[in-house]
Amino acid sequence: MTARAARTLLIGLARVGLSVALVSFVVWKVGVGDLAARLHHVNGWSVAASAALLCITILLHAWRWMYVLGSLGYGWRFSEASRETWIGYLFNQVLPTSAGGDGVRVLRLFRLKVPIGPAFRSVLYERFFALAVVVLLGLPAVPLLLSLPSTAPATIVVCIAEASGVVGFGLLLTRPPRLIARLAISLAREIELLRRALLDRAHAPVALAVSALMQVVTTAAIVVLAHGLGIQPGTLMVLALLIPPIMLLAMLPVSFAGWGLREGVMVAVLGEVGVAAPDALLLSLVFGGVMLIVSLPGGAFLALGARGDHLPIVREPGR
Repeated sequence: MTARAARTLLIGLARVGLSVALVSFVVWKVGVGDLAARLHHVNGWSVAASAALLCITILLHAWRWMYVLGSLGYGWRFSEASRETWIGYLFNQVLPTSAGGDGVRVLRLFRLKVPIGPAFRSVLYERFFALAVVVLLGLPAVPLLLSLPSTAPATIVVCIAEASGVVGFGLLLTRPPRLIARLAISLAREIELLRRALLDRAHAPVALAVSALMQVVTTAAIVVLAHGLGIQPGTLMVLALLIPPIMLLAMLPVSFAGWGLREGVMVAVLGEVGVAAPDALLLSLVFGGVMLIVSLPGGAFLALGARGDHLPIVREPGR
C-alpha cells in the first residue's frame, strides 16, 4: 500500500469514527428511551412519500449533471445520466471519503472517453450551483433565528455558515485580482472557469433553477417525514425554512455521508424553534435511512454490469 493510499484509508476511517462518535453522543444526550418510544410512531406512508420525493431529487440531479455536461460540449441521454447519478449516490453513502460519489462519477465519465478536465468540471460546476442555491435559500432562516429570545450556539453557527457562503461566492464572482494573483496558474485558471460557468447567462439560470427545485423537493421530503413523526403543522413551516442551512452545515466533509454531523445540527437548530430533541434526532436518523434505501438502485445498476461503456457521450461539433 502506498503512502497516499494509507493516508486516504486513515482519513476515511477517521471520518467513520467521527460519525459513530457523534451519533452515539447525540443519542446519549437525547436518551435511548425517548428515541425508542417515538420510533413506533413513524408513519410508513410518510416514509414511502419521502422516498418517492428523494427519487425525484436524484432524477433532477441527473438532469442538472447532463445539462452542465452539455454546456461543456458533451451530449448525453437522460436515462444514462440517471443511471450514473444513482451509482454516484450509492457511493456517496458507502465511501468514507470527501470525494465519495462525486469522485466515482468523474472516473466513470473519464472511462467513457470524456477528458478528465471536462469530467471533473461537470461535477464541480453542478455541485457549486447546488451550494449557491442552498446558501441563498438559507438566508431567510438567519433573521428567523436572530429574532428568537436567546442566541444559542446553533444560531451563531448557522449565521456564520450563511455569511461565509455569501462572502465566498462574492469573492468567487468578483474575482479579486490580488487574491487570484497569489494562486498557482492552474488553480487560478480553474477558478476563472468556474466563475464563468456561474455567470454564464445561457446555462447558469437553468442549472440554478433545477438546483432550487431539487432543494425544494428535498425539503418537502423532510417535512413529510416530520409530519409522519407527529411534529406539529405550525412548526413544519418553520422547519422548511431551516432545512437549507441545516443541509449546508451537514455538507461539511468531516463525517461519513453526513452521519453524526447532520444529527447534531438537526437537534441543535430545530431545538431553537421548539422541536423536541428526540423528534429532531429521529427525523434525522430516518431521513438518513431513507436516503440510504433510495440509493440502493445504484448497486443494482452496478450488479447488472452497468459500467457505462456504451453510453452515448459524444463531443458536439463546434464545442
